[in-house]
Amino acid sequence: KAKAALERYRADAFPSYQSIINAYLGLFNAGYRIDRVSAADTRGGPTCNYSVVINNTPVAIAGGTVGPGMPSFRNVLSSGDRNTLALAFFFASMDQDPGIARRIVVIDDPISSLDEHRSITTVQELRRLGQRVSQVIILSHNKPFLCRIWQGIDATLRTALKIDRDTTGSTIGLWDV
Repeated sequence: KAKAALERYRADAFPSYQSIINAYLGLFNAGYRIDRVSAADTRGGPTCNYSVVINNTPVAIAGGTVGPGMPSFRNVLSSGDRNTLALAFFFASMDQDPGIARRIVVIDDPISSLDEHRSITTVQELRRLGQRVSQVIILSHNKPFLCRIWQGIDATLRTALKIDRDTTGSTIGLWDV
């Protein structure tokens, strides 16, 4: 019964996640999409496999040996593209979470290697997420990014903190944005 319930869940959940992830990839203007999402059972438990489709060419995410000149996940997506894919998965998982209103989300340096458009889209999506969860904690070294986040949030609902190094380690204090 449990295996049948898992199969039913996979049949419903995977296409839904694929659609939502691809919608986020569209928002980010990624230029690629995920496809061929399929269930897999491993020794570690149930998982899924998928391909990234770039210029109508599917590129498997799974490891393995790839011949010279053949596309692979490692050689077709830039660091920014991989981070964009990770953000799309993250935002899709938040969208599907029935307990989202109770969540505290911590995200570390989400715009690493992203271009300007993707950075702005990340700001917009983090603001939107902040309206749906209990709390969002954003860690970043990028002050302009943090200021963009700050400017779009109700002043009564935001606090900016900074970590300063001192002689014994570090201290957390208010940051005057």
